[in-house]
Amino acid sequence: MNEFLFGLALNAAVFLPAGAFFFWRYRVAIGLPARLREFQYRLFALRDRAINLVVDGVMKEDDPRWKSLYEHLNASARPISVKHMKHGLSFVLAMLRNAEPPGNEELRQFESLPKPVKELYADWVKTILGICFEGSPTLRLIVRLAIRYKFVKKWLQERRTLESDRYRGFKHAEHRMCMAA
Repeated sequence: MNEFLFGLALNAAVFLPAGAFFFWRYRVAIGLPARLREFQYRLFALRDRAINLVVDGVMKEDDPRWKSLYEHLNASARPISVKHMKHGLSFVLAMLRNAEPPGNEELRQFESLPKPVKELYADWVKTILGICFEGSPTLRLIVRLAIRYKFVKKWLQERRTLESDRYRGFKHAEHRMCMAA
C-alpha cells in the first residue's frame, strides 16, 4: 500500500506540472494568437462593410467622412490595436480617461450621415466593446459584479450623474461653484 501511494504521489508530482506546462504552452503558442486573429477578422468585416457603402452608392469614396471612417476601421484592425483591446479593462479605462464629449459641429456631422453609416459606427463600437469583454476576464468579472450587486449599480448611477452635469450644463448651484473654483 505504501508503494502504491508513493507511485501515485510521484506520478502526480511529474504529470501535473507537465500537463500545466503543456496547457500553458498551447495557450501561448496557439490559443492567444488564434483569438487575436479572430478579433481582428471581426474588425475586417466591418471594414468590408464600409467598402460596401461606397459600392452601394451610399457614400462616395472621395468623401472625407468615408475616408475618416475607413482609416479608423483600418487602424482598429491592426494587430497592435487588437492586442490593446484584448486587455479589456485597461483599454476601456484609457478610452474613458481620454474621451471628450463631441462638440455641436461633430454632432451635426454625425446626424447628417446616412442611416447605414450610423449603424456601421454603432456596430463598430459594439464590436470593440465585445472584444474588450471577451478578452478580459477582469472586465467580465467587474461587469457581472456590477449587475449582481445593487450598491455598485447605485454608485455608478450617482457617478454618471456627476459626470453628465460636467458636460451638459450644471443643474445645481453648488456644482457651478465647485467647477468655478
